[in-house]
Amino acid sequence: MLYNLILKINLGFLVLSSLNYPLFASDHIDGAATIEDGQADLTDLYVFATPNKKDNLTLILNMYPGVTPVGHFSSKVSYDVFIRLAEQNAPPLKVGFKTYFMDELNINCKFTDPSHHKSHSHSNQVSDEVTDGSEFTCSLSKENIKINSLTGQIGVITENQIMRIFAGPRTDAFFISASTFMDVTNRKKFNSSVFGSGSNAMDTINVMSIAIELDLKSIGIQSDMLAIGAQSYTDRDGVYEALDRIGRPEITNLSLHDFSGNSPIKRDFNKLSPFEITSIMSPKYKQRLIDNITGYDSLDGNLNFKAQDLEELADVLVDDFLVINLTDSCFDKGNQYLNLEKEMFLGLELKSCGGRKLTDDIMATLYSLYIQGYQSDLSNFETGVSMPYQANQSKTIKSSFPYLDIAGDTSWTQWFLFNAAKSLQE
Repeated sequence: MLYNLILKINLGFLVLSSLNYPLFASDHIDGAATIEDGQADLTDLYVFATPNKKDNLTLILNMYPGVTPVGHFSSKVSYDVFIRLAEQNAPPLKVGFKTYFMDELNINCKFTDPSHHKSHSHSNQVSDEVTDGSEFTCSLSKENIKINSLTGQIGVITENQIMRIFAGPRTDAFFISASTFMDVTNRKKFNSSVFGSGSNAMDTINVMSIAIELDLKSIGIQSDMLAIGAQSYTDRDGVYEALDRIGRPEITNLSLHDFSGNSPIKRDFNKLSPFEITSIMSPKYKQRLIDNITGYDSLDGNLNFKAQDLEELADVLVDDFLVINLTDSCFDKGNQYLNLEKEMFLGLELKSCGGRKLTDDIMATLYSLYIQGYQSDLSNFETGVSMPYQANQSKTIKSSFPYLDIAGDTSWTQWFLFNAAKSLQE
């Protein structure tokens, strides 16, 4: 016990003094519950229309940040992706998105232990991928009625007429400047950097990944707009326990960050299923968002948000899910993250595609939104880290499924700092 305490103190001091690693990054290690169950730590959710495939949707859910080469999925942790039909609220309803439980889709993925192994048809080995003999089973339900299921081997692309799925280790595509993050969360002035000049704290870090391509038309989903969220949970001796959730990235670590050190609320927030933040529970999360965004808003010396603006923005963000526009005419150039929300707040027609692409610079998007408001220019918020695998020259985002590059060697210093950061989480 004493040894562990001393180790945590020393590791914490190393992290705090180095400034080479963020204590928080996207939704990586965003609470004590996911420290205890690393496989349950949902780090990123990506949602985009499948390239060159009309009516197909791609979802990528990453978890277990900093996983070592011998790490694997756990048979005790399951993952749910929820998909609902959505539309923009019309007056007199408050600004935001309405979602519909009717026709809700749920994709539930479970895993076996690595000791089990079976062979399956309709599978394609991913080049250079290492398999451990374990398996996944992902079941697709519509309104709680199972309509499809797919079982495959870890590291192998498996598909049927409705779903294509890959589950296995990948190199983390998230990118962030640790120094910029520390400056912003310490309420220092934001200073724009030269493109490509920063250091990506996530380079060489691996994650476990579930990539899903879904044929929406084949299951009767023809909505122009969808809302998507995900959750991890465990079943301990028959007792269901939700561990982590993710919708819009950075709602927990940046947006709900506890600056006082006295009121950690991320753990409670992470236990709520997507679309289930009730009017009774939302006020404390909404107030934390308002307080934090007010602080970020002051970093440029100006207050760009009026009180009503903050109320509306907090209402939308606390209702935490990604929204994607699937119309043929949606405008998909540049960053898409939060574009639909910005258009909505500005009273514009929703023409962006929204969702989140692998190349979206979500940190620049959030800094610009929180510091300068809805009409901010992203080019003023360059952090020096603007693309996945920026300094990891052997890695690249692939043009075909499952898109993320294969897992690589993690530098021992990066892995050490990453795990040291865990000791400081609430």
